[in-house]
Amino acid sequence: MSRKLRMVLLVGLCVAGLLIVAVVGLYWAAKHEPAFYCNAMATSETDLTDGSQQMLREAAALESVGQRNGRWQAVITAAHLNGWLAVDRAKNHPNLLPPTVHDPRVAIDAHGITIGCRFDHPMVTTVLSLNVQPFLSESNVVGLRIVRARAGAIPLPLGQVLDAVSETAHAADLSLRWRHTDGDPVALVSLPEDDDARHLVRIDKIELRDGEIRVSGTTRRQKP
Repeated sequence: MSRKLRMVLLVGLCVAGLLIVAVVGLYWAAKHEPAFYCNAMATSETDLTDGSQQMLREAAALESVGQRNGRWQAVITAAHLNGWLAVDRAKNHPNLLPPTVHDPRVAIDAHGITIGCRFDHPMVTTVLSLNVQPFLSESNVVGLRIVRARAGAIPLPLGQVLDAVSETAHAADLSLRWRHTDGDPVALVSLPEDDDARHLVRIDKIELRDGEIRVSGTTRRQKP
């Protein structure tokens, strides 16, 4: 075997080895499960059921906001929201997610909201995660700064995420416009006005804390 041929074979083996290492690395990176997701999935069935029931009570209380005058505040915790996602959503709203997506969970801290779910792909089952920073841009206009999206530990392009946000807003008949902040896309969602002009519900503040999000506002109800 000539020296030149041996060099070609050696280079080819090195390239093949690097490709194998890269593929294996990508596979295991895709299989990585974020810590917040592992912690949420470890919650007991009893706690999930209790959280789901509490979330339904909180949603009913929030719905009644427009029926009374004055200041109001709603507190939504990650524990209650995860309970609803695992119990009531799975039981009563199974078609909210496509068949390839299951076990959605969220985590909330002072820096943002992280949403995760399992995604079944023919090649690998991975955990998709999306980090969003919500804020109040102006009265009744909620901003969603989309920071990052990952499949396991692998960063994902945001194009499909932005399309999904736009489609969801359109399906819900919400006004949506986009801007950028320090390179991150920001969705500005205008909340719909009440058809009854006698009801005026305003969101004044959105505050993130560890494990919860607090929303406060004012309702002005005029007499007919």
